Amino acid sequence: EHSSGARTLKAFLSFDGELLRAEGPGRPKNGKRETFYVVRGRGRNVRFVTVLEPVGDAPKVQTVRVQGSVIEIQTAQGVDRHTATVAGWEITTATGARIRLAGARPRQQPFEPLVELDTPKPAVGAALRVSAPPPLDGSLDGFDSSEPLRLELEDQYRRGEAPYSGPDDFSALAYAAWDDEALYVAVDIVKPELCFRSADAPPLRLDNEPDDIHSDGVQVYFARDEGRETRDEAVGYLVVPESDGRGLRVHASSGTSGDPRSVNGAWCRTDRGYRVTLGIAWPDW
Repeated sequence: EHSSGARTLKAFLSFDGELLRAEGPGRPKNGKRETFYVVRGRGRNVRFVTVLEPVGDAPKVQTVRVQGSVIEIQTAQGVDRHTATVAGWEITTATGARIRLAGARPRQQPFEPLVELDTPKPAVGAALRVSAPPPLDGSLDGFDSSEPLRLELEDQYRRGEAPYSGPDDFSALAYAAWDDEALYVAVDIVKPELCFRSADAPPLRLDNEPDDIHSDGVQVYFARDEGRETRDEAVGYLVVPESDGRGLRVHASSGTSGDPRSVNGAWCRTDRGYRVTLGIAWPDW
């Protein structure tokens, strides 16, 4: 029997051998030595049976007996008989009821297709340091276009009612630069039919997202350390072109700590869609 505070654990042992009591180091950081017990037996078919009872208001187990392959546990209500079976474990209660336990459940392996034809490819681009900030006037002036971030594959498309129709109908090339003051991003979007929501348009009342999520635009996210990203460190913005000018309308994305006042830029139409250029001041990390 072992007690720790108000909790008590009783152990009932049935074995053919010796019960040794010893003393050794206690739990980590405890600094005290503790008493422990070791059961030792000799032979070919040594069997140790242990019944553990966490004692509540009153103990229930009175004695434990072993009759061949059957373990009998005597309680005030009668004798419960436990037997190991091929499929697991079987308990016959004092009232005659039978309870079958099928053993440990096999670990569910994640599904992996035998053949993966279209392996998703993460988009990768380069953000290059610049000596002077780009003008952010809707043009690519000031941006190095040698290593763009390409968004033109079906697995990068968040499917809606219609399937992805291809890069000629919807795709983007993003260019990034930076200096000590800000991150600069230019995004060339291919989209023949444009839909820009006016700032004074009536509310849509469709869901709990901002209405501008239903306008053409871009979302930009970044974090100090992607591997250890936290809610406070992630910064994200929803950026929408103004329908009546060259300016941008900016919202902080839900669940991030972005400040829309730290974003500036402009947009322009292109032959195949539109282009957004913006600068985001570095957060106070």
